[in-house]
Amino acid sequence: MNVLTAVDVICTVFRLGKGSHLKRHQTTMRSLNLIAPLVLVAASLGAATASPEAITLHRFEYIDENGQYTDASHDQSIWTTSPPQHAALRVQAVQGSAELPEPQPGHVARRPGQPGVRLFVESDPPGLTFHPGEQNSDWLTNGDGLFELIVPVPSHAGDYRFIFRTVDPSVHTLVLSISVKSPNWLLWLLLGMLGGLALFLHGMQLGSDGLQEAAGSRFRETLHTLTGRPIRGVMVGTVATIFTQSSSATTVMLVGFVRAGLMNLRQTFGPIFGAAIGTTLTVQLLSFKIQAYSLPLMAVGFLLMFFARRSPRTVAVGKIIFGFGMIFFGMAVMGEVIEPLKSSPAFRELIARLTSRPTWCLIVVTLFTALIQSSGATIGIALTLANQGLIDLHQSLPIIFGANIGTCVTAILASVGGTVEARRVAFAHLVYKVASVALFFFWFMPDVLAWMATQVSGLMAALLPSVPFLADTTARRMANADTIMCVGSAILAVLFFQTPLEKIVTWLIPSAPGGEKGEGRAKYLDLALLESPSLAIGSAVREISRMGRLTEEMIIRSHEAFEQRDVETLSWLKRRDDKVDRAFHRINTFLTRLTAQNPGKEVTERAISLLYVINDLESVGDLVDKILVPIVHKMIDQDLHLSEAGMGEIRNLHAQVRDSMAKSMVALTTPGEEELLDDVITRQEEMNVMGRRLHLNHLRRLQEGLKESIESTSVHLDLVNYLLRMHYHIYSIAWTVAHGVSEHGETP
Repeated sequence: MNVLTAVDVICTVFRLGKGSHLKRHQTTMRSLNLIAPLVLVAASLGAATASPEAITLHRFEYIDENGQYTDASHDQSIWTTSPPQHAALRVQAVQGSAELPEPQPGHVARRPGQPGVRLFVESDPPGLTFHPGEQNSDWLTNGDGLFELIVPVPSHAGDYRFIFRTVDPSVHTLVLSISVKSPNWLLWLLLGMLGGLALFLHGMQLGSDGLQEAAGSRFRETLHTLTGRPIRGVMVGTVATIFTQSSSATTVMLVGFVRAGLMNLRQTFGPIFGAAIGTTLTVQLLSFKIQAYSLPLMAVGFLLMFFARRSPRTVAVGKIIFGFGMIFFGMAVMGEVIEPLKSSPAFRELIARLTSRPTWCLIVVTLFTALIQSSGATIGIALTLANQGLIDLHQSLPIIFGANIGTCVTAILASVGGTVEARRVAFAHLVYKVASVALFFFWFMPDVLAWMATQVSGLMAALLPSVPFLADTTARRMANADTIMCVGSAILAVLFFQTPLEKIVTWLIPSAPGGEKGEGRAKYLDLALLESPSLAIGSAVREISRMGRLTEEMIIRSHEAFEQRDVETLSWLKRRDDKVDRAFHRINTFLTRLTAQNPGKEVTERAISLLYVINDLESVGDLVDKILVPIVHKMIDQDLHLSEAGMGEIRNLHAQVRDSMAKSMVALTTPGEEELLDDVITRQEEMNVMGRRLHLNHLRRLQEGLKESIESTSVHLDLVNYLLRMHYHIYSIAWTVAHGVSEHGETP
């Protein structure tokens, strides 16, 4: 009895009419009407004239008339969007003992066939029109063992199957298909992919929001207090990324903390390393094939959100469940859209060409991830391709690497316009990711990483064979590769890379010449902190303190300009008032946006109090610029001088104002200094009494006929009134800081 060997194939042939031959087939394959002409798989079928053991199924490879080597081993269907009039499906009955001869250039290499084998063909759906070729009119294979089925290609889009069999039950049936696509099928495929991706991203956002709401409103406020040590920082970064579902979101928070002065560069390294680990947990979850549970999860999550509106925590849990259900539903949608591409040689060739050039693949994926700003979504698409059998583990590694680098763009964008330290945090994230990828991308490391991921996946499947989620699949291996890379990189970075990383980013982002003064922009405000009301209030206080220092310096220099009659100092005061005005507008906008988010009664009242404070500070600056500067200019132009007694009174009054300003600013930013506010509030009544006394003293000097007092009477009284008005605004600041706005304006 002959030993069974294999089946010969199917040559995919598109025919425009009866009697087409191979050369005409080649011309048709090049036509623009065909998106992806496929080579159909050949099979041998049992023959009535031969023993059953002599016929078997086998795929084969051939060389076309141009000498082009073609692999038909994976293709069993014809794809077309503008179908020809007819298509020819060819199968070949093969004798098992026959061997494939060495092909000659320009000739088709065929295995010797088995002639006279009767074939039976059925269509699915039934009722399709088809008939045998000219050489197979009796439904028998010809002298070469070939059988050609002529099929008028249907005009409606869909998949049409043709089932070949023989009378021999031991021979497997061979199923060939024609996949007819609508002219705009590619557009619908892209829209379907975008729709699935939109569901995926929206689900991630919902899940992230729910996790943060369930964790409580002070979740972010506590993060910056837990990063004192590197290991603890890694744990904090991991937990934060689990809650935000995005390593880039965690890094953006860190950038905000640094911009607000809550953390320094070195403190952010641990959370940055941990953020990469947190992302891998999301990828691990995505690798489980639980798409079938996506709709039940969404149903449960919706019911919790709908029927538990009075319980914020329950609503948050509902968001989490609904969001994760939407993530897997989005993956299911993308998988269903991509599934037909499994039989497309053109798409397979595109994937093969892209993944065969790992560097270019990494660059393309990096740009794509930067565009959608989600490494999880990019890897989710890669997992979908893996589940459809379109990529293997080695082909997926450049995609994983590119996703890890592309996610850094979000933090870099968040740092634009920030402090040097904030920009360094964003670039530290980028440098760390690039170094991690470089470690596993070059030399023999991709093979080592793939081997480790395969071993872990196989071990888990062997230890828990009854758990279908842990089956050894390409998707599970991809998730394990991502986890191994991120965890390994984090361990090495904590042990050896922190000091070099700090030096690298400091070299990449040098400090501004002469240090970063930051007077022209906000140093501590960051819109990202608006999502953390307590941190936002703290940052606003620090920025108000900077504004207060600018104003206090104006008070000091204004008296110097008055006594020294310095025109340059007067110009400096006008420029400084412009900076105070800009600071006022920035802080006012920040606090207004904070209150618009309804952060709670306590935070809202605190924000309104701070709005009162900056309004008074801005008024103090305006008094210097709009009143004092013109008074001094007038004294210089008209050569006016105060009397010696009058000058002493102005000095004393100015010292009282300056002291009250310093105490108010210290009390604003320093807990436990309430007695300083009491001093300022009590002094206000004393200042009113002092003002009346100074007016009387000046009138007496006028009665005595002092020349200086007579000549300078207008500017002298203006100076007294100006300093008293300035102190009232400072008193208002102290009262607001001490008592809030509920009793604002009442005199104690």
